[in-house]
Amino acid sequence: MLSALQALPPTTTSENLTINIPQILHSDRQTNTKILYDIPHTIDLSKLLLCNDERVLDQPIAESIGRALGIWTRSFHQWAAHSNQAQLRVDVGLNMPMRKLKLKITYQAFMGVLENFPELLEGNRETLEQVRIEAVENFEREEGGEENSDDWGLIHGDLWTGK
Repeated sequence: MLSALQALPPTTTSENLTINIPQILHSDRQTNTKILYDIPHTIDLSKLLLCNDERVLDQPIAESIGRALGIWTRSFHQWAAHSNQAQLRVDVGLNMPMRKLKLKITYQAFMGVLENFPELLEGNRETLEQVRIEAVENFEREEGGEENSDDWGLIHGDLWTGK
């Protein structure tokens, strides 16, 4: 996926924030080794979000980061939906271990997580349960043929800081 994403240009906002995909300098599939370009004088998002210094992440900066991430996310989905990415959508759809993981951690787990927040479930339980059922049905639907590639989209991973 990182190789395919090299075609997605970086997003730069009017606040001069840039969201970019790591550039691959070398990839060895046999050893599962990737060497990525290091951009000096930058801070990655997880370090920024975990920083306890309010001067580093004040309200205007936090809003700017949110806008930049939103703009990048929209550009990712537009890029992924383009006809040039049809084969990539097929290839990703064939990655059963990743599909099973996504199903498990997202759609099979979210109702259990939401049980911890009953105010969110109130009045929404039926709809959310239907989302879960449809996600499982979509997962069970056979994927892989190019004729289905326009029915499937790509999703980006969640930010995980390791904490």
